[in-house]
Amino acid sequence: MCCVFITGPEDQYGTSIISWKQCSFLNMNDGRDHGVIRECVFNKLSDATSLRLTWSGDIRLQGCTRCCMRWYFTVNGLECDNTVDGQVYQAQNLDIHRVSTITGYCRHISGLPLLQGQHKIQFNVGNCPFTDDLYDAYTGHHSNSRIIIEEIAPTRSPPSLPPPGPPIYIYQPNWRQCTWSAKNDDRDYGDFGHCSFTKQRDDTWLKVSYHGDIRVIQHHSGRWFFRIDGAECTVPDSIDAELYQSISFNNHRPAAITGYCRSAGGSRIRKGMHNVILSISRAIGRDMYTCWNSVCRMVIEEVPPPANAFPDAGGTCGGTAIGASCVFPFSYKGKSYSQCTTVEREQSWCATQGGDVGSHNKWGYCICNKKISTSATAYMPQWEQYTWKGLNSRINHGVVREIVFIKESDQTSLRVSWHGDIRIRGCTNCCGRWFFTIDGEECSSPQPIDAVVYQSNDINLHRLATVGGICESELENGAYSIAAGTRRIQFRVGQCPSFGPVSDPYTGWSYVSRIVVEELPTPKPVRPPQSIGFVPNYKQCAFNKLNKGEDQGVIIQCPFVKRETGSYLRLTYEGDIRLAGCNVCCMRWYFTVDGAECSVPAKIDAVIHITGSINHHRPGTVSGLCGGVGDGRTLQQGERNVQFRVGKCNAFETSDAYTCWNSACRVIVEEVPPPQ
Repeated sequence: MCCVFITGPEDQYGTSIISWKQCSFLNMNDGRDHGVIRECVFNKLSDATSLRLTWSGDIRLQGCTRCCMRWYFTVNGLECDNTVDGQVYQAQNLDIHRVSTITGYCRHISGLPLLQGQHKIQFNVGNCPFTDDLYDAYTGHHSNSRIIIEEIAPTRSPPSLPPPGPPIYIYQPNWRQCTWSAKNDDRDYGDFGHCSFTKQRDDTWLKVSYHGDIRVIQHHSGRWFFRIDGAECTVPDSIDAELYQSISFNNHRPAAITGYCRSAGGSRIRKGMHNVILSISRAIGRDMYTCWNSVCRMVIEEVPPPANAFPDAGGTCGGTAIGASCVFPFSYKGKSYSQCTTVEREQSWCATQGGDVGSHNKWGYCICNKKISTSATAYMPQWEQYTWKGLNSRINHGVVREIVFIKESDQTSLRVSWHGDIRIRGCTNCCGRWFFTIDGEECSSPQPIDAVVYQSNDINLHRLATVGGICESELENGAYSIAAGTRRIQFRVGQCPSFGPVSDPYTGWSYVSRIVVEELPTPKPVRPPQSIGFVPNYKQCAFNKLNKGEDQGVIIQCPFVKRETGSYLRLTYEGDIRLAGCNVCCMRWYFTVDGAECSVPAKIDAVIHITGSINHHRPGTVSGLCGGVGDGRTLQQGERNVQFRVGKCNAFETSDAYTCWNSACRVIVEEVPPPQ
């Protein structure tokens, strides 16, 4: 037995204070804008406890507009894994002193528990995470400020291990879409918009996406990024995009910023209400623009853990650990374990705190996504995400990145997508091609999954691109083309057909790039008997080198059999879109269902606007969720005619548009239940 705690009464959370200290500072009047404000030394009595850190006192920001400063705790110079901080942001130049309380719990630093002994608790001030700029901060103005440190005993002991078997989780899509119509936001810094979302489980992840216009101008760069409850995603990485261009060029184009997140700011995203924010910061210059002359949207989805969610990547699920990661070694009934075990269980499990399971310890299942569905008739999404920050690959031919995915069934399809920067430069009338292969072979059923970048002028233009599609597993000569088992998926770069070697390609830039792989079952327009939970229903209409030069009308038709009245359709186009041969011109690509545009909640469209006469082909993504069309008519069950169209923007003349040039393009239709 490691220790006995003599504690006071418990609060509603089962916490008890076993020691505490207060450091008071009268009339600090500290004007520093960066670094340690005050320090308080504390002697921690036990390895098993947490520290509750509290600042109570004056903080202030002034002398600036649209600015932000951050006050935060460190222990021995390092921040806690669960960051303890607070931020002050102001849109106008104000000089307001206010008493503020910043409080939080600290148990781990850099993944290691905070051990007993003497520790330096520091209260600091500095820049906010989304900018390097410092402003006029002030701390402890003509009043008594204090740092309070409390050592908290472990929470009350959990019950003994429940009966064998994983927790029941029947997957049902949980999502929300927030839309803005022609918001025309020209801010260079701050928050573009937010969308609240109620998460239903602790052991799931969030998928967040922005679909809409983003833009910068000459020699300027800017960053768009997601924050969840005020903090960027930290597990596995930020969800962001950056733009840069080397010439004076006013180019509005659609972008799809998307990614999966388990933890934000070092804290796991648990069930309950969360505020998801798309923020903006500039790196060089100004003149950024978001959501110009079109509908933009934020989509938030709750998804099960990824297929590779072992304890070191995604924590545990079920049990009493609420998603915490394994801690080794641990003991159970007098025996020590240095890895996950199946003792008394059908599936492997572990403890998430050192010591003996059954006293004050907690536990969870080790391999989450394979264990939280308990019925063979229930669908459970299988996906993985691989991320790289600052990839900066200069390979001009061959494999940029390779990942491994364990496919569960011969008959399922794979949906693969790249989200990141692709660019060529140093040439005119030149072209580069990026594409996926599976085990070294390009997809042939139904079409390749690729994208091209072509430019008539020498431009250094870094832009986010999505390259994606669904590759179907076909039965050929008695074997499936994408069999179950270990599949190696490569993202490659090379030359376009009829063009020379690609000039100075760039793949992945300073922000986070990602490859996402999803295993999809065969779509079922008719719900199978005795099925439970969500049953996927989707269709992909794919074409290779469609080369549509139409400036008005239908580009792609994709008939779809809708299973239920009242459900929504997620409509996505992925492929080339281009505008050329004009100056100060604009064209629009958009979806209709049965000839009418979506109206519930808003249109699904994207625009390209240019101010210089160039011919520049790049991949574009147009995506959104639709619950009704025209005057609000509900989408009925039965066959629906989904159309992807092109036309002129409001207040502009028709110009030279082009769609699906020299590469594959596709429309993907997915049926989903209504939003939360």
